[in-house]
Amino acid sequence: MKERPNEHAGDAPYLSIIVCTRNRADKVGNCLRSAIEAAEAAADITTEIILVDNGSTDATGDIVAAFSARSQAVRYHLEPQTGLARARNRGIDEARGQVFAFVDDDCTFDRSFVSDLHRHWGKAEQRMLLGGRIDLGDINDLPLTIKLDNEEQYYRTSIHPAGFIHGCNFTMSRSVFQEIGYFDPAFGVGSKLLAGEDTDYVIRAHDAGVTIRYVPDMAVAHFHGRRTRDAIRKVSAAYATGNGALYAKYAFRCPWILRNFARDVRIALQEIIGVRAVQDPIGLSAVREVWWNCVGAGRYMWRGIASRLWWAVPSPRGDLDAAPDRGARKSTSPLR
Repeated sequence: MKERPNEHAGDAPYLSIIVCTRNRADKVGNCLRSAIEAAEAAADITTEIILVDNGSTDATGDIVAAFSARSQAVRYHLEPQTGLARARNRGIDEARGQVFAFVDDDCTFDRSFVSDLHRHWGKAEQRMLLGGRIDLGDINDLPLTIKLDNEEQYYRTSIHPAGFIHGCNFTMSRSVFQEIGYFDPAFGVGSKLLAGEDTDYVIRAHDAGVTIRYVPDMAVAHFHGRRTRDAIRKVSAAYATGNGALYAKYAFRCPWILRNFARDVRIALQEIIGVRAVQDPIGLSAVREVWWNCVGAGRYMWRGIASRLWWAVPSPRGDLDAAPDRGARKSTSPLR
């Protein structure tokens, strides 16, 4: 991939923290405050904080303006095209650092995050994706979308790629981005495939021989706010939909990923015939998982069919013919 010109190369930061948000004015302030504190705790490491607003209609702009006034490290950019993957791609386009750290807007940084990250990355741009620990931010939230493993791990294909490193604590070097490309805007929150843009990136990087590594520090706390069975079922359905789309996308290129689908199908059949009871304490079954996998696979395959029909039959959905690894177009909207 051709390197994006860096108009600030002379004073480029080492680390670009990229936070994407949409209508979370109640949480994004805590995220930015903790990011600034983590950067100030490692003052010898030049850090910028990029906030990508994915079309918020609440007070997000005003909150970011206040933080921008407090710290010159905070930079605001508006990405009007809906979708987390597009917002992440916009953050990459605006980033000037050697290392990119993606963190969700409902997370807060451990004060040692920046120094921990620098210790693992060092000065060289290593050929890896690196994810860190994710603690539960609020004990009233259900223990979901966290990663508490205390041992360092390296990815291998016997492990399901979803959740090995999470998108809410996901780092890579500029050189890896130049090799692997943008996040696929077909995936992720705000798309019809609902989730999976981070898992898709892990698969693509692994397929290219990039090291995928988890470390038990470099921590964030996740305040996801999900406290009911219905909330967990909804997000689990989204994750399963994204996984199903990934099974369809990589069935021929990376067939090892289908081992995970085959295992879930086997468990689902055992549940159906009564040989195996549903194990999850809140009633999430393999049958339901497989159903949403199939929905995701169907949506992904229809997207491919529709993108071909686009050339013959004009459609108002211009996103159907977008190249999967291209970033969103840049916006010049100022800070509100």
